[in-house]
Amino acid sequence: LAARAERQLQATLVLAAMIPVATLAFLILFRLRVLAPLNDLGYLIGLLSRKDYAAAMTDKVDPLMAPLFEKYNRMVRRMRDLDLGHTKREDALQQDVEQATRALIQQQLALARADRMAAVGDLSSRLAHDLRNPLSGVLLALANLRGEVGSAEHSERLGMAIHELERIARLLNGLVDDSRQVPERPERLQVSRVIDDLVKLMRYQLDAGIAVKTRVPEDIFCRLPEAGFRHVLLNLVTNAAQAIGKGPGTIEIAASLMDGRVALSISDDGPGFPDELLKAGVHEHGTWRRDGTGIGLATARRFALTHASKLELRNREGGGAAAVLILPVEDCSA
Repeated sequence: LAARAERQLQATLVLAAMIPVATLAFLILFRLRVLAPLNDLGYLIGLLSRKDYAAAMTDKVDPLMAPLFEKYNRMVRRMRDLDLGHTKREDALQQDVEQATRALIQQQLALARADRMAAVGDLSSRLAHDLRNPLSGVLLALANLRGEVGSAEHSERLGMAIHELERIARLLNGLVDDSRQVPERPERLQVSRVIDDLVKLMRYQLDAGIAVKTRVPEDIFCRLPEAGFRHVLLNLVTNAAQAIGKGPGTIEIAASLMDGRVALSISDDGPGFPDELLKAGVHEHGTWRRDGTGIGLATARRFALTHASKLELRNREGGGAAAVLILPVEDCSA
């Protein structure tokens, strides 16, 4: 009995000594096989929030935790593929937007060139109209003189002159006929929408140092031809940008209701209009810039006169220039 009790005591002591050792071994194994992988997984999730799609290592993971890490790796691969596809679609969309923007810019430039050519054509048609009447008188006088001349040689020379003058008269009549175009029909326009579209387009044309600000209420509407109105705004904004130069500078487009009229101003902080232009007013092909043509302001003035409105040019008190289109109340509703 004493020996048996001694053996039981020894077994109890051995068991009591093995329990802490086993517990410590279990904790170490649990930390290495479970806690450490979970900490690594938490670190990888933090990387995943920054779009770092690193895969989890599964070779040192406890078999009970392995399915979790495998599902995480599948999720990461799926997210990486989705992000790659999203990036490709975003790049393709950006390229489409850039191509469409370039096409719109080219279209606007072509319309601006067409507007300049229209101004030149208008001047040519007026000159042709003014020259036709005196030319007809000259032709009639030469025809009468030819009938009175007795010399065959002189009659032949007068006939040649009459023939050339008749050819010039046909050219002048052609210029007048070509200038007769059907005007664009006016429509109800939201001024803020037209200006916002124009600013988005001009952002790619203006120098990086030039900022464009708009203060146009959304409840102002006008009845105007959209293409002509857009061309006038484009010319005025282009003039303001050319006055500023390389910048830095600011162009401000503002609209407001004032005394039953809409005042739409395009202002800049450039050198301002010269006194000669403010005194003499706007006229065809008159410009104060060395490389200018004067067509932009002339086009805006012609548009204003056509649609019963007014164009005012003024210099700002703090420096810079402002071109103001004043539209009548019967063409606008707020």
